[in-house]
Amino acid sequence: MGVRVTREPPREKVVRSVGLTILALVFAGLVPFGFNLLVGRAYGPSALGGVSVILGLALFLGQVPSTLGIAATKFMAEALGRDDQHEARHIFQFLFTLNAFLTGCLLLFMLVCAPLIESGLHVPRESVFFGAALVLVYSLYLFFKSVYYGVRRVGTYVQNEIVSDIAFFALLAGLFALHAPSFLLLSFVLNNALFSAIAVYHLSQYFHQFKVRWAPEYWNILGYWAWNGGGTAASLGRWSLGTTVAGLFLSHHLVGLYAAALALVSPLNLMPRAMALVLFASMARLHGSGEASSVRDLLQTSTEWLVFALGVMCGLLVINAAAILASAFGPGYAHAALATQLVVLGSYLLMASSPAISALSGTSYVRIPNLASFLGLLLSLAIWFVLIPYGGIDAVAFGFAAGAAATACIPAYFAHRRIGMQPLVFARAGAILASISVSVLVAAHSPFLASVTFLLFVALLYAQPGVRITRVISQQYRS
Repeated sequence: MGVRVTREPPREKVVRSVGLTILALVFAGLVPFGFNLLVGRAYGPSALGGVSVILGLALFLGQVPSTLGIAATKFMAEALGRDDQHEARHIFQFLFTLNAFLTGCLLLFMLVCAPLIESGLHVPRESVFFGAALVLVYSLYLFFKSVYYGVRRVGTYVQNEIVSDIAFFALLAGLFALHAPSFLLLSFVLNNALFSAIAVYHLSQYFHQFKVRWAPEYWNILGYWAWNGGGTAASLGRWSLGTTVAGLFLSHHLVGLYAAALALVSPLNLMPRAMALVLFASMARLHGSGEASSVRDLLQTSTEWLVFALGVMCGLLVINAAAILASAFGPGYAHAALATQLVVLGSYLLMASSPAISALSGTSYVRIPNLASFLGLLLSLAIWFVLIPYGGIDAVAFGFAAGAAATACIPAYFAHRRIGMQPLVFARAGAILASISVSVLVAAHSPFLASVTFLLFVALLYAQPGVRITRVISQQYRS
């Protein structure tokens, strides 16, 4: 007999899990942001760019096999929803073995191609070796993180994330004290290795009686992974591959400026990443139990809040991009203001559509968001290879924004058509984008006036729904 899994109301479960996930992602988000900020200020754009070109390649390669974790989240969650612990363990062991095999192949590929990578990206050989090691441990990190959510151990994941991220900054401080910039990638390697080691301990019950077995229903798992995992890798590849492709055409100094632009956006990803991790598992569980109305309710509510909250933060960042870059990284980084604005606008669309992507991926429409991700990455790559030699980092940012827009708009449309999400929320997102564009023109004369004008517009845009939400909360409180 399987172990009974306690069921909680979907909203309460999601709110609690999102809160815990945001706490973990605050620490996880500090890793790339803090690294770019500290390295950029201490060693300058050239050093930051030199690390970023190989870091982006390693992170992308590590993401490819780790997308098996997405399948683990869905199918382990569904098995546990049926109270079938044995099936959940078998699925874990099968996917873990496949993840390890694919990661080993990519690790070997990077080592064999080390001379080509060294010459193409103009990096030292030891950086390539550190990057190869990072492929292994980063793949394990992402896989285990997904499993934590599939088995509903979010609190345990939070503890692991915090401990390993504190260790990251401790090692980084030691490297700074030793004046060893050539070993900066080692901090990422040990950070992910520590997380993976702790995760093996936490998830040890799923390693018991380890035996890889094949079942006919695993074809369904592999088919799901091929679509959803490939789409996830394509979507994430836009973040990591941009610096690597730019490194083929531009100097490390310019790549460092673009890395600073990406770093400013990374904290904004905390909320949508947290919601995506939680909503995906929750929607898969609700879909498995036939609760379509709950899926639609979670989708609508989460999208409305993301459009509003991220709209305010992204708008202020776009309006004040030059000042924020100069204040955070140094005056020389203000030249990346336009690149930052383009990256932020593309990210806003992509982040606001993350609940739609989770809803489609967690139900029966997994191919839609993943085709959108492939199309978005192809669009980004085409723009990068054609325009970067002429447009520099602004072309890199434009390619990012164009690919992000394609990846976001297609799932948003089909979430309305297939799941029934109300389209008004995206009309508000369009109004916010239009307001940001006007405010940027005003910011050329007065950034403060532009910021105030933008905030007033958003307040007016959300006045009516704000009153409605307040009334509902008040009624629930009185009852």
